[in-house]
Amino acid sequence: MKIESINKKWIKKALAGILIGIAVFISRNLIYEGLLEMRNISLVKIIVICLLSLCYMTAEGVVVKQVAGKHVQRMSIYKCLECAFYCAFLRIATFGSGAGLGEIYYLHEAGIKTAKATGISLIQYMLHKITIVLYGTAGFILLFPVIRRFNGNLTPYMVSAIAITVGIVAGIVFISLPTKSSRAVLTAFPRLGKGHKKWQDRINRLTEQARVLQEASGEFIKEKKRLARILFLDFFKFTCWYLIPFVIYGSDTGLTVGEMLVLTALTNMLAGVIPVPSGLGALEAVFVIVYSPILGEQRSVSLALVYRLVTTLLPFLIGSVIAWNLGRTNIKEIPD
Repeated sequence: MKIESINKKWIKKALAGILIGIAVFISRNLIYEGLLEMRNISLVKIIVICLLSLCYMTAEGVVVKQVAGKHVQRMSIYKCLECAFYCAFLRIATFGSGAGLGEIYYLHEAGIKTAKATGISLIQYMLHKITIVLYGTAGFILLFPVIRRFNGNLTPYMVSAIAITVGIVAGIVFISLPTKSSRAVLTAFPRLGKGHKKWQDRINRLTEQARVLQEASGEFIKEKKRLARILFLDFFKFTCWYLIPFVIYGSDTGLTVGEMLVLTALTNMLAGVIPVPSGLGALEAVFVIVYSPILGEQRSVSLALVYRLVTTLLPFLIGSVIAWNLGRTNIKEIPD
């Protein structure tokens, strides 16, 4: 059964790869023009956007420290930053499925039990998603006149995508809070899979994760200051990423830094609705759709590619060095 499950995962990844490959082939001329446009971006701008990406990762490392709180007194801020980059590496190397496991590994190495580390990782993921929804929804409301002017035909899609995302996050928040209602749902949930062993196993795993999340969130409710610090850090790190389009093409759009900031926030949230591994291809497609009426097709493709390279490839490369070093250390620790 385990081999069959692994094979299905690889089939899904292969299909996603094929679909991305087809999309790249169809858009090859536009991508080529976008790559040519990238040559016009100055070295100063490239340095600035790389620094913004590193600021994001630094804030992510501080978030790891804050989320774990008193449980990681032995874990230095350097180790937390290392954890953030390692997770960024795994997010791409495993098509999104291994990032949480990477964080659990680091927290476990810091002396936290696996169950507790899992709860901490789930809390961080939930707060991460909440920040994306708040930022993107605020962007849609504040920028509605601008969106209607440039992307009026996309408004129904945007409203639907926002509704879906808000609904999913609201469901996660409902389940994560240890209330009577959520506990009643968790108690009733396993009954849905009765008579179907495959579904029963999945439901049991989800139920157990929800219980771990509730236990962790119960601690956070008591520490409101720490929760506020984490949300602030999450907003700060996303602001670093969302500033990248303005740094590259802000002077050519006629939009203010605030308008481009929340427009990029909305773009990221819309891309999250498209079910592809690690968001590969989805973010680029939404970037081109949203920014083409503002920048033109060539520059919007250039922006999408640069944004992906800086926010994904750069942390991935740094994380790959950390992963390689971890692998080498683990090999050395194996006794003869």
